[in-house]
Amino acid sequence: MGAQVAEESASCVTKKISEAATLLNKIIKVPKRAAKVTKAGVAAYRKCSAKSGAMEALCHATDTLPAAVKAVILVKDTVSYGAQSVKFVTTLEAEVKACAVKATSTNALTALSLSKNVISCVNSELTAASA
Repeated sequence: MGAQVAEESASCVTKKISEAATLLNKIIKVPKRAAKVTKAGVAAYRKCSAKSGAMEALCHATDTLPAAVKAVILVKDTVSYGAQSVKFVTTLEAEVKACAVKATSTNALTALSLSKNVISCVNSELTAASA
């Protein structure tokens, strides 16, 4: 019984650690993504600026604009990762405690059910033996 509580608590905590690792991995990739977007944006801007008139405008629309969109998405993702990090850190202690409570309460109900079954079985055997 105790082993099952420990196993379920550990599994729940492991899931939380996995969530943290996934978020950290996303955050770690932000500088690399930013460098890539910046490099692509600068290259596209230089290439398009070398053209003139309608060709320049068309080039910016097809080459520079996608880099700008990626930059906006990167900013949105970075803000989101920041918010997720704050939430994760502020709720981690409570969620880890909840892991232990959930495992304990689930197994307590199982133990209670097993106890009732054992008591019922013993009563049945005693009744049968006294008849």
